[in-house]
Amino acid sequence: MPVGTGAAAPDVALDGIGPSAPGRARPGAAPAWTARLFGVLPRTETVILLVSWLGTVAAKAVIARPHVSDGLLHEVARAAVADLFFFAGLGCVLAAASWAYPGRLVARASIFIACIAAAWSVLNAGWLFSTGAQIQPSVIRAALLDLRETQLILGDVLVANGSRILAPVLVIIAFGGWTLLRLLRPAPFHPARRRRATRAGAFAVLLGGAVALQVSGSAPAATTVWGESIGFSSHWHALRTIVGSIEPGRVARPGRDIPATGTRDLAPPAASKPRPNVVLIMLESVSHGATSLGAPAPGRRPIETPVLARLAAEGVEIGPTYCPVPHTTKAFWAALTGVTPDLRSDAVESVLVDRPYESLATILGRDGYTSSFFQMARGPWEGVPGLFANLGFDWAWFRENLEDPGAHLGWTSGDDYRMLDPMFDWVDAQPGPFLLGAITTVSHDPYVLPSWVGIEPAAGPYGRYAQTVEFGDRFVGEVIDRLAARGILDDSLIIVMGDHGEGFRPESRRGRWIGFEEVVRIPWVMRWPGRLPAGEVIDVTASQMDLTPTVLGLLGWDITRAGFDGLDALGAVPADRRLFFFSWYARSPSGFVQGRTKYLHMPAPGSVLRFDLAADPDERAPTEVSGAERAMVMAELGAWFDANRIEFPPNRSRERIVYRHWRTISTGRAASAYYLRDPPEAE
Repeated sequence: MPVGTGAAAPDVALDGIGPSAPGRARPGAAPAWTARLFGVLPRTETVILLVSWLGTVAAKAVIARPHVSDGLLHEVARAAVADLFFFAGLGCVLAAASWAYPGRLVARASIFIACIAAAWSVLNAGWLFSTGAQIQPSVIRAALLDLRETQLILGDVLVANGSRILAPVLVIIAFGGWTLLRLLRPAPFHPARRRRATRAGAFAVLLGGAVALQVSGSAPAATTVWGESIGFSSHWHALRTIVGSIEPGRVARPGRDIPATGTRDLAPPAASKPRPNVVLIMLESVSHGATSLGAPAPGRRPIETPVLARLAAEGVEIGPTYCPVPHTTKAFWAALTGVTPDLRSDAVESVLVDRPYESLATILGRDGYTSSFFQMARGPWEGVPGLFANLGFDWAWFRENLEDPGAHLGWTSGDDYRMLDPMFDWVDAQPGPFLLGAITTVSHDPYVLPSWVGIEPAAGPYGRYAQTVEFGDRFVGEVIDRLAARGILDDSLIIVMGDHGEGFRPESRRGRWIGFEEVVRIPWVMRWPGRLPAGEVIDVTASQMDLTPTVLGLLGWDITRAGFDGLDALGAVPADRRLFFFSWYARSPSGFVQGRTKYLHMPAPGSVLRFDLAADPDERAPTEVSGAERAMVMAELGAWFDANRIEFPPNRSRERIVYRHWRTISTGRAASAYYLRDPPEAE
C-alpha cells in the first residue's frame, strides 16, 4: 500500500514489543490466526481466574450439600459473591496493567499472578474439605518456615486420600501444563487501546457489582451456622489477614509485659509442706465429651477412657474447663504460665527471650524442682524447643531425639510409647522432686495407630479418632504403672488435661476453627492421695490458665499477689466469671462463656450468637443478639484482644542452642528450630 493511503499501522505490534517494520514480520511476532481470535477467546489469565473462582465455589457447594437441607443456593451464592470480589478485583488490576503496558513482560506477569491465585484456590479447597475453614496465610507461612514438615503433611494427605484426589490431581497437572505453555509463549494483547480498556471495564463492572452486593446487604443472607462458616471462608477474608489485624477496627497498642523469672510476687511454701513430684500429661485434641467423663456428640459412639475415669474417681475432676485458644502451642503457654497466649495465629511464644518467663517450671525450680517436657511431635514445627527454653524447662525432648525415621505416624504424631523409656530414664536420674510434662500425639490428625497395636483402622475420621483417644488413655495408664513400679505414684501429683478438642459436626467439618463445646471444653483431672478428696467434682467454670496457680496453691505457695490471668480453681472462683476464647485462625470466630451462657461472634457476617448451654448443650439453637447486648459482647471481645499481645521489634534477632540438640533462631515474631545430630560439646 502506498505511503499516506489507507489505514495507519497500529501503534503497538501484536507481540506487544513495539511497532513492526512495514512489509515484513518481526521475529517472534504472533501469527495472523492469533490476531483473528483476539475478540473471541479469553486471555489465559482470565481463564485461570474464572476456573479458580468456579472451582472455589464448587468446592463449597459440594461440602455444603449434604449438610444444608434448606437454602443451599443462598449459602452458595453468599460464598460466590465474597470470592467474586477477590477474583474480579485481581482481574481488574491485571487488565488495567495490560491497558497501560501491553508488553510481553506484563503478559507473563499476569499469567504468573493468576497462577498464584489458582494455587491458593487449590490449597484452600483441600483445606476446606479437611477442616471446613479458610486456609490462612499464617498456616502457609509456618509451612514455608519448615519445608520438611510441609513434605510430611502432603505425604500424609496423599496416602490418606489417594484414590479420591487422583482425578483432581490429573486435571490440575493437565491444566498446569497448558498454563506453562501459555506462560512461555503468552498471547499478545490486542493492539487497540479501546479493546483493552473494554476488558478492564468488564472486570471493573464485576468488581463493582460484588462490592454493591456486599455493602448494600443485598447478598443472600446466611441462614445457618454452616452458611456463616462458608461466608467466612473466602479469599477476600484471607487476603485481609495479610495486611490487617485479627480484629477489624481495633487500634494497635503496645504489647503486654510478660513477667520474667522471679518477678512475680510469690511467697514460697513453708518448709513443712510436702514436695510431691508433679506429673502433667496433656491429651492432644481430646475434648471433655471425647472421654468417659462426658457425653459424646449426638450420633457418635462413646469413647472409653477407663484410666482417666479411674484417676477422676481417685482424685478430683475440675470443670467445666475451657481453653482460651484451641491450638497446642497456645495450650502449652496457657497451662504452664497462667497467662493468656498471644491471640495472633503464629508462635510468638517461641521467639527467644533473654530471660525465661515466669512459669510453673521456673517457679518450682526455686523450690528445688527439676523439670522436663516430652513429646513425639516434631521439634521444628513452630520452633517449640524455643518455647520450652522460654518457659525455663531444664530439658525438653522431641521426636528427632530418637533419631529414628520409623517413629513417624502422621505429620505431627508419633508412637507415644516410644518416649516412655526416655521419660523414665530422666526420672530415674533426678535427685529430688521433679516436674515431668508430656503430651500424647496419636489423637492428632491423621489419627494413625502404631502397627504393633494390631487394631484395624476404623471407618471414617471419627472412628479412627476414637481409637487414638483410647490409645492415649492406655499411654496414661502406662505412665501411672511406671510411677507405681518405682514406688513414687502416691508421692506424686498427677494432672491430666486436654490441650483442646476437635470438631466433627457437619457445620464445622473436622476441625476447631469455631468455638463449639467439643472444641474449647477440655477434661481436667488431678490425683494426690491424702491431699485431694477422692471422687469429688469441683463444679466451677475453669480455664486452662488455672493450672499453674491451682498447682502452686495446692503445694502451699501464696499466690494472692502474683497477678496470674488464671485463678486457683480449688479456691474462690466467681460464679459470673467470663472465659474468653478465640479460634486461632486470623479473623475467625471468638467469644466467651459466662456460667452456662456462651456468646459467639462470627466475623464474616458480623453476627453475635447466644447459646444457652443448659437448655441446649449441643448448641443447635443459637439466638442472634443485637442492640445493647451485642455492643456489650463486642466491647468485651475488643478489650480482650487489645490486652493480650506480645510484641517484639521486627528486626530483633536471637540464636541459641538449647537442650544440646536444638539450634533455635528467631527474628521478629518468627521462630524456627533445627535438630543437631552431632551437637557441640557445650551449649
